[in-house]
Amino acid sequence: MRPQRPALTLPLMLAAAGLMLAGGVWLARRQVEERRPVDRTLLRETASILQEELSRLDAVLTSHLRRAAGLAETGAPLTDIRAVLENLRGPELFTVLPRGNGKPSTISTPSPGSLPPVPELVEGQRRPDSPFALALRADDIFGPAAEGWAGRPGDAWLAWWRRLEGERVAVLLIRGKTVEQTVSAQLENLLTTAWAPVRAAGGLDRVEGGGGGNPRRPLAGIPSPPDRPADFIVPLTSRLGNWQIASWDQRGWRTEFDIPTLAVAGTLAIGIALLGWKVAAAQRAALREVTARVSFVNRVSHELSAPLTNLQLSLDLARDSLDCGNSGETERRLGIAREETARLGRMVANVLTFARRERGQAETVRPESCQPAELVDRVLEQFAPALKRRGIAVTTVLDSSLRADLDTDAFSRIVANLLSNVEKYAAAGERAVISLSAESGALRLSVRDFGPGIPDDQADRIFQPFERLDSRITEGVTGTGLGLAIARDLAERMGGRVVLLPGGPDQPGAAFELTLPLLCLPALSRPANNQQPRSSPP
Repeated sequence: MRPQRPALTLPLMLAAAGLMLAGGVWLARRQVEERRPVDRTLLRETASILQEELSRLDAVLTSHLRRAAGLAETGAPLTDIRAVLENLRGPELFTVLPRGNGKPSTISTPSPGSLPPVPELVEGQRRPDSPFALALRADDIFGPAAEGWAGRPGDAWLAWWRRLEGERVAVLLIRGKTVEQTVSAQLENLLTTAWAPVRAAGGLDRVEGGGGGNPRRPLAGIPSPPDRPADFIVPLTSRLGNWQIASWDQRGWRTEFDIPTLAVAGTLAIGIALLGWKVAAAQRAALREVTARVSFVNRVSHELSAPLTNLQLSLDLARDSLDCGNSGETERRLGIAREETARLGRMVANVLTFARRERGQAETVRPESCQPAELVDRVLEQFAPALKRRGIAVTTVLDSSLRADLDTDAFSRIVANLLSNVEKYAAAGERAVISLSAESGALRLSVRDFGPGIPDDQADRIFQPFERLDSRITEGVTGTGLGLAIARDLAERMGGRVVLLPGGPDQPGAAFELTLPLLCLPALSRPANNQQPRSSPP
């Protein structure tokens, strides 16, 4: 089955990785409310001004109350006491309570509304059924303090008392709401100027309180506070009521990202991208392999058809020459037929070896004692006519006394594939050198030509199946692209290797070297001239 082209695989996988990363960024994104503190120096200064005003008003009220109590202690007429109280807003009832069961003396101010009952002066705890919540304990009134307050700021009624001579106490009942409202009005007047710097700063600030049932009534500042607790509060302490300065920090939003979520999304995105790259690479490799196999089939078909055609033509011509009595032409044509038969046999052997290799069926190595030089000569004899036609002169430097235990068939096929490479590509160099020797317990066979050579970056590629420097069959150089791959595979099965030796400026062409372990050392004597070079004519 033809593999899917990788043109769309990698973009789709990269798009999926991008979507994964974008989704991770979206999930990791957080909108966080940010608090921005502000300088509140002006608020503290304003609070100090208001606190001073509250202390002043408290002192004014206390001064008037002491004056009324002093008049009562000196026996002044009640009209004089009433005149002092009429100057104040809030005091409602002035009473002189004797200790014990004496009758109280009461003075009320001309204020509308109902008055509370006269407060009690009780011994011990207040009775549960007392109609007035501000019952005064005799132990507190006649204690060390000469005067004091009963009740808390914000209560409906407050009581100020002062001890008089003769175990009597003057008690002034004050309506808390009225006093609080009066003080709030005074503070609002003051804030018209004191609040101006704060207002100019533009913060979320306000003064609130003094509203009786509405403890957050604004006196100055923002009319509606934010729907959250204040970040800064300055209470304005006074027995006359409850006020405070409240301030809120500015809030803003900033974007944050959850690092673990980003890390997981990034890891998944990178994984998808790498997977896409690997899948695309695998598809490209599969496509190249399929293309190579198709090209291989085309080349094999072409290669097999050529010798078969030559065989048929040579045999026909040999028959015609035989009928004409031309024995020389007949012999030449039969030689060509024999040469094409050997060529066909090598191609078939290579294809069968590759097929067994693809099926994982390794060839069994069958070593036998032999003389490698003789094997090289036999292979060279088969190639002699083809090399002669190509104009390639071969020089051999062979150690004819060398014996070794080798798989003769595998060795011969390696030599044949190396010589086939010379025949196809090295005609321009017009010569080749084959050498055979034993060095350091290893057999070394080198085949060097003087053709165009092979670039260093192609040294490993040419040993791969179907790989050629130019694989097109129309380039004039034919072949299946299996020779060098099979040569290396056979050498490795015998425990050796085939490599392309590095070239240089003074070493043109290509040189392949076969190295095999010697299982048996040379047993024959070596004549002095056993490695003399021999040359075959071009």
